[in-house]
Amino acid sequence: MVAAAAGGALHPLEQTLHTLLAQGKVPSVNDLGGLKAIAQSVSSVATSPIAAEILATILRSLSEAEDDDSLVWREPIVTLVQGAIVDTVLIEMIDATDGCEHLPQSVIEDVFTAFLQKATNTSGAISAYARAIALEGAFRLALTNRRRQFRLLDMLLSITVADEPQYLQYAAKILGIAHSHWRENEIVNVLKGLVDCDEVAYEATFELGMAGLTSALDEPKRDVAASFFNEALLWFKKAKALRETAPEALLYSESLTLLTEFEAGRTKPELAERSKSIHKAAFELLAWHTDSSLPAWLGTRHIQAACWNSLASTLVSLMESLEEVCWWEPAVVIESPPRQNSCRLKFIESIKFEIKMITPKKQYSDEFREQALAKVYKRGKRTIQDIADESNLSIHTLKNWMKSSTPTDTSSPNVSKRPQDWRPEERLLALHESHGISGEALNAWCRQRGLFAHQLAQWKSDFCAVTSARSGGNDSQTLRTLKAENQRLERELNRKDKALAEAAALLILQKKVRALLAGEVE
Repeated sequence: MVAAAAGGALHPLEQTLHTLLAQGKVPSVNDLGGLKAIAQSVSSVATSPIAAEILATILRSLSEAEDDDSLVWREPIVTLVQGAIVDTVLIEMIDATDGCEHLPQSVIEDVFTAFLQKATNTSGAISAYARAIALEGAFRLALTNRRRQFRLLDMLLSITVADEPQYLQYAAKILGIAHSHWRENEIVNVLKGLVDCDEVAYEATFELGMAGLTSALDEPKRDVAASFFNEALLWFKKAKALRETAPEALLYSESLTLLTEFEAGRTKPELAERSKSIHKAAFELLAWHTDSSLPAWLGTRHIQAACWNSLASTLVSLMESLEEVCWWEPAVVIESPPRQNSCRLKFIESIKFEIKMITPKKQYSDEFREQALAKVYKRGKRTIQDIADESNLSIHTLKNWMKSSTPTDTSSPNVSKRPQDWRPEERLLALHESHGISGEALNAWCRQRGLFAHQLAQWKSDFCAVTSARSGGNDSQTLRTLKAENQRLERELNRKDKALAEAAALLILQKKVRALLAGEVE
């Protein structure tokens, strides 16, 4: 709260509000005499240093009001905003408006219009810095409404170099932030027009670099993105040359240079030197060049700068690891000391963690979940972490799936059993009951019994394999029997053939002997 001027007589409304605030109370409209009394006195206190406190009181009561009659509230609100000309009062009004929830859109529209009118007021009745604050208020209210966004864009695109330099410095920042939110290419043309003004050249040039960087990060094609990166790098270098100390421009120019050098395959010492320059610029920016007068929403730029600083360290570590021969020769990895291997593993895990942090959350199909859970339940001596790494999953995700897959129906006697603990007759009964069921009905039947569809299919294959094995065993026994019988018959046939041959030989010999004896007798 801003104190009243020394020696100045306070309005009764101001005196009441001052007393309540001094007591540490949060005033309401009723504490100030009611909305009607405030409306009668609002024209007299519109230029008061504590006009923002009066506006905050009205907005709080309006957001908590149950009636929908916002017309009676609009007149004092608009009068207070239109009457404010001091930059500190405008800052408090913007925070009060932006901090109140459930305000009627008509009231927000009136406040937005009042801020927009102040931002475009070039009559000299309001300072350039106060105009810049009003422009910030209009921008913050336009973020949540498309219609207000178009109105603000129309005003931003009309900014020219002929305006006041102090106002243009803040306007250039808002133009850059607006481009990052809405990707309007016409904003880039306005910023290029502001480069010709010496007082605004740094802000406009830097925001052109940020616009080029935004386009590069949005571009899916590698060659086109590289051209955007190079264009942004040129703008950042120009901005760095415009000021003796420009840590913000230095940080981004060095970061983009590091990216291009990494892609070009520069050596580790060169990248390490570039990384040191980035760390120095980031420290200087965050430690010494944080201006408390800057809008709070520009703090995201500092978060982004910290991310680029972290990226520089990661790239240097990656280059250090890539230059090691053991990354490409498994034999060297195996023969390396345990400490070196552990360092490499820690680095790989850190890279995996960063990739998981920036990767959008995946949606997994039911089939994938069933396969992952099947691997977990049949993992043997492996750990759950091993299964998670093999399936490219987080161990927490896998454990959540295991918890959610725990059956809740206790009517079946086999629900508490693991699938591998089911007896053969129970498995056969399950196959019989699930025969003819498919799709979602089969999945529901399986969930009630703590099973998965693929387990039923495996059981069916196992039964078929056993049957085939038994059938194959019977065929083998029959074949061995027939073979033995065949061998026996062959031996018997050979024996009979030999006997017949002997008998024939004896008969022939007997005939010859008789013939010989008959000849001798003759």
